[in-house]
Amino acid sequence: YSPRIIQERNLNFFRNKIDFFCQSYITESE
Repeated sequence: YSPRIIQERNLNFFRNKIDFFCQSYITESE
């Protein structure tokens, strides 16, 4: 593994978490 790949994977994971959180938040708000 190169550090760059790990960093990108973490970024994608983090982004997915945020997307999921935002979707849940929007759904509850309506």
